[in-house]
Amino acid sequence: MTRCNHYARGIALPLFVLGLVAVTWTGASRADAPRPLFTDRSIEGRWGFSGDFGLIVPAPNAAPLPTAALGTVVFDGRGGCVVTSTINVNGTTLGPLTSETCTYTVRPDGTGTSVAEFAGAPFEGPATVAFVIVDHGREIRFLNTNSVVAGFTARRQ
Repeated sequence: MTRCNHYARGIALPLFVLGLVAVTWTGASRADAPRPLFTDRSIEGRWGFSGDFGLIVPAPNAAPLPTAALGTVVFDGRGGCVVTSTINVNGTTLGPLTSETCTYTVRPDGTGTSVAEFAGAPFEGPATVAFVIVDHGREIRFLNTNSVVAGFTARRQ
């Protein structure tokens, strides 16, 4: 082995390590790494949810009512879902109520929307929510976007 080759081999590893340190130090991180794209299949399966829903805003001129709920939602991986929920409205328990229809859409960034309709629900019209998938797909956080002032969380069962 020539002296030049020996010298090159002797500094190659330290320079490589120094390069890795420099990349990390200059701000490259896991946050900069490409993220997988989300699809309707990303949340396929059964989820349990609960939340202090805040207030149902009833018809005009009526006082908002404190509300809480818990239940399950099953996503089919193709945009269909079934929600079963027990709701406490101002101290009166309703349910379990099961959705008559339910659809959802997941966007590539992990956000989405869902619309469910219930017979006998304590609010007018469908239940519409916006959501975001978090914790590496183990949790979904929801925000009601119609007559219920509410946020709630679902975890995989």
